[in-house]
Amino acid sequence: MWRDSALQISKQVAGLIDYLMEAFPGKRPQNAQMILRCLSEINSTVQAYSTGSSASQLPPTEIEKPKQSKQLKTSVTTQIESSKTQINIFSNKTAQSTGTAIGFAILILIKFGSLVIHKTFQSHPSQRRVTSTPTELQASNSEELANNSEQLNTDSTRQKPSISEENIPSGVPSGWKKFEGGGAQLWLPPSWEGGDLSEKLDELRTSLGSHNPDLENFAQIVKQNPSAFSIWAFDTNTANSTSLGSIVMIINERIYPGTNFNNLLNESGENGFILLDKKIYKIEGYYVGRIIQLGKNSREVKYIIKDSGTLWTILYSGRKHEFEQNLSIFEASIKTFLFKR
Repeated sequence: MWRDSALQISKQVAGLIDYLMEAFPGKRPQNAQMILRCLSEINSTVQAYSTGSSASQLPPTEIEKPKQSKQLKTSVTTQIESSKTQINIFSNKTAQSTGTAIGFAILILIKFGSLVIHKTFQSHPSQRRVTSTPTELQASNSEELANNSEQLNTDSTRQKPSISEENIPSGVPSGWKKFEGGGAQLWLPPSWEGGDLSEKLDELRTSLGSHNPDLENFAQIVKQNPSAFSIWAFDTNTANSTSLGSIVMIINERIYPGTNFNNLLNESGENGFILLDKKIYKIEGYYVGRIIQLGKNSREVKYIIKDSGTLWTILYSGRKHEFEQNLSIFEASIKTFLFKR
């Protein structure tokens, strides 16, 4: 009876039932092989039927149950993989965002005339006071730093920020000016002008024209992250009608605290620049990266500092033929850099 019913469905099913009901111990191995072969053929038949049939013809429970089962089995794995993906994506976006912002900034400063930009920054000087005691990245007794004249100064000092010139920190060259913004502080020669880029952006767009795609892209980045651009300045002595020449820009971004610092350095390069030198230091418990890059018309030295969940990028850039003569100024300036934790 069962065999007749099975024949109406499939010859393979009927054959399988015959061998399951056969009570000959000596033929069990052959029976097992035959059962496996029958199951394989049945599976092929079912797959062929499933492919040719529309999912809408099956009852809703037959469509939904396998999905629910799969979700239950893989829920823990999915959560773990999702967490890892978010960490990796966050790290990549941080580095790419910094590189993109710096790339646009350099392009604008080199491509557009400096007279309008100079006027924009000079018209309304902007400074923000640091309200809490910052940490100064100057100190280290590292033998590696002491033996390399191009590396950061190892003298350690702690100074409270103040607008008054009477409390200028030791080591700051006479006559230099202090620039503050976005929780950062930096000293530069008196010929430098600048301020808070987010406050000056609208004036820049009006002066340079709001329809330029490069400027609009850069403006979009700044608008999305206004607090990320701490300080922006340029040297009036190097500025001319075609470019600003020497510039400095400080960017801060939130990062995942466990992000590998070396990976951040590798991903921080801008398109179109050639890496000339890369070093990593550890100063007073902070990781500091120093990168020198060569562009088509410019050369830059970039310092990257990781402070737990914050990444600081301090960029000094100048024309290729002026970079070496300004490098000593850049290196003296980075020794005055402070940031608020």
